[in-house]
Amino acid sequence: MESGSFEFVQSALTVLAVVASIAALLFVAFEFGEARGRRPLHHWLRGGWRIVTGSGWRGLAGIFSCAYVDALNGIIRDYFEDADKGTVLNMLFVGLVFVLIPAAALLNLAIGGSPFLAKYYLSLLVVLVVFNFTGESRRMAVVNGVAALYLGASVFLVIPLYVFRSFATVARIDVFPHAVPESILVAPLCYLVAYGAKLALDGFVFGRLDGAPRRAGVAAVHGFLAALPAAFVLTFVALLVGATIDASSSLSPTWQYLVSSMAFTSAGLAVTLLIMGWALGTTRPLALAAGCVASVAAGGVLSWALLFGARLSSARALTAEEAFAVLLGRAPGTDRLQLGADFWVMHLPMVPAGLLVAGIALVWLAKAVALPVGLVLGPRYAERRPLLLAGVVCAVLVVLLWLFAARL
Repeated sequence: MESGSFEFVQSALTVLAVVASIAALLFVAFEFGEARGRRPLHHWLRGGWRIVTGSGWRGLAGIFSCAYVDALNGIIRDYFEDADKGTVLNMLFVGLVFVLIPAAALLNLAIGGSPFLAKYYLSLLVVLVVFNFTGESRRMAVVNGVAALYLGASVFLVIPLYVFRSFATVARIDVFPHAVPESILVAPLCYLVAYGAKLALDGFVFGRLDGAPRRAGVAAVHGFLAALPAAFVLTFVALLVGATIDASSSLSPTWQYLVSSMAFTSAGLAVTLLIMGWALGTTRPLALAAGCVASVAAGGVLSWALLFGARLSSARALTAEEAFAVLLGRAPGTDRLQLGADFWVMHLPMVPAGLLVAGIALVWLAKAVALPVGLVLGPRYAERRPLLLAGVVCAVLVVLLWLFAARL
């Protein structure tokens, strides 16, 4: 296992180096192409180099952090919070809940499967017919309210959750190697469940809160719910990676394991956005550094809690010390390197903070390359040759990756 883990890390670094080499060659080729000045990438990189060369080290880290947090908040806003304003959610919702799932329920009933879902849809039809006649009567307000609640909860929560649980069970049992594509197909159902939970919380809880704490808390909860479908898929990806490195760590995750992974992975995104939102919203001199450190530390705590909770009260339960050892890439009770399935799954909560730190390191590397080039060739050389200098950054990255891989 130890040699296999080392080989995987070296192979991963080699692949990244090859990708960076290809990117460097493409950047150089595009720089000297005939239409380089008319390419959107050329203009985008020119603006990026203007920011890199014109900002200090701390200011550059702040600019990237703001862009990173704004991008995540924008994705959550456009594809989750305001998804009902577009056509994608409506098509997904109508197609799944009112077409595909009822058809599958009828087919399942016809071939002798469980009649629960078909009977449940029949109950919805009955309630809808009754509601159609009583909806205009004020004396039936209580009955109408109960009927509306039953219809709404069923359509947005109960049915998607029931079908998601059924299909997720199939993916949970079939981990290697088919669970990853299966999880991608099941993720839309998880999205509908998360969106249904958002509607319920917005209507019955968040609507009664006011002020800045409400905005921060609501944003965190929405980020948590929006991340659940991605956390579901990433869990199976991490299991696949771990099983590829260490076949003995391949497992069919229990529901406790899967729910723990989804919950703490989604919490990793929400906590990172909360911490960085505070760090970027204050003028304290070390707030950004403190925010980055706190985000990584919080991700580490959540990662430890993920594995500890996933194994709690089970036959494969881990002590707090053993879970911490796995977090550090060690086999419990030994000093042996082990990068199995548990290692990759439990580090998922650290992905948002890890990407933030990696992005800051990358823009700092770009500035470190641009500074000597600017001294020799002029301060505006990066803006004149943005693609070429991007290729140089990729080339430096290749050297660093090769050196790191060679030292393992």
